[in-house]
Amino acid sequence: MIGIDILSVKRFKKIFNKKFVERIFSVREISYCKNKKNSILHFAVRFAAKEAVIKALKDKNLNLRDIEILNKGDGSPYVVVKGREGKVHISLSHENDFVVAVCIKS
Repeated sequence: MIGIDILSVKRFKKIFNKKFVERIFSVREISYCKNKKNSILHFAVRFAAKEAVIKALKDKNLNLRDIEILNKGDGSPYVVVKGREGKVHISLSHENDFVVAVCIKS
């Protein structure tokens, strides 16, 4: 199964606030994004990735907070889905105006 999501950073900024961040992202994701120069871009691409994971898993009841988009030591992203086993691969990309995420469940 494959899931993809693209998001306008401008649109994401309209819903971005502390309450939203705490409701959607894990402590590890928040820490990672806040340490980046353009943190909004990193939050946005993780939000898109969570949406792509939901599409790939075909589970609209999955809570966004149960999906973590983290990074390995080499910088490559990986997915942790609470209560789920199996391989889920993710690819992220971002520019100034848009972010995109693709997820493949094997």
